[in-house]
Order: sequence, then structure tokens, then C-alpha cells
Amino acid sequence: MERRAFVTGIAGSLLAAPLAAAAQQTTRIPRIGLLSGQYVGRQESPGFKAFTEGLRESGYVVGQNVLVDVRTPGDKVEQYPDLAARLVTEGVDVILAGNNDLFRRAADYVAAILKGTKPGELPVQRPSKFDLVINLKNAKALGLTIPASLLQRRDHVIE
Repeated sequence: MERRAFVTGIAGSLLAAPLAAAAQQTTRIPRIGLLSGQYVGRQESPGFKAFTEGLRESGYVVGQNVLVDVRTPGDKVEQYPDLAARLVTEGVDVILAGNNDLFRRAADYVAAILKGTKPGELPVQRPSKFDLVINLKNAKALGLTIPASLLQRRDHVIE
């Protein structure tokens, strides 16, 4: 009788082990879709670093407990709708579109959404300061002349 109980116990535990392992593997890692210009998606870009640091501060580590799918249209801005639609069909949990300056602040919002906060419940934030950035290289390529009065008011110039 003891042998039968022992064999039954072993068999039961062998059957239960795969079920427990399967239950542990069902933990779904959230996925973030990131839409931005051609440089932000690179891991060495300031925007991507700021975003991942912000996620880390909220308890999310890229590659461990959150995934980031980056889509960049390069110079073809008209591709944004198609890239966003593709992210939706791929089942990402949150889509973030923006630029370098936005990503650090956006990381807090994304983390809150991943933790269950409804996007409509998040507060709207307004910038406390606006920077006037003038890209002289692009202005020249487009044949534009930037007035001196505007250049005097600028915060940054890209040459």
C-alpha cells in the first residue's frame, strides 16, 4: 500500500510540474510601440536613453519586464499612419509618438498606463517654457532667409 501511495504521489507531482511551469510562463511582458524620427529609435540616442531611464525609474527594464518596438519613417513622414496601424495589429499595449524632448516625460505616462491607469485619467501637462530652435542648414536648403530679429530671439541654432 505504501508503494502505491508513493508511486501515485510521484506521478501526481510529475503531472503538476509542467502545469506549474506553464502557469509561470503565461506572464505577459507589456510592449510599447515607439514612433519617432530616424534617430530616436537608436539605443544611443538621447531621446531613447531618457525614455528607458524614465521607465527604469518606474520599475520597467527594457528587455526584462517590458519590450519596446521602434518604428521610424526616416524622412518619409507620410508613413506614420501605416507604421502606427502596424503597431496596433501587432498588439502593442501603448503607442508613443514624439521627439527627443518628449520621451523623458512620456515615460512616466507610459508606465502609469502599463500599471492600469486609463489614459483619460492622466493629467494634461503644459510646458513651462518653449524653446525657439532655428535650423539654419534646413532653412538654407529650402532657400529661406531667417530674419535677424528672429535669430536674436532664438534659444538654439542648428548650423
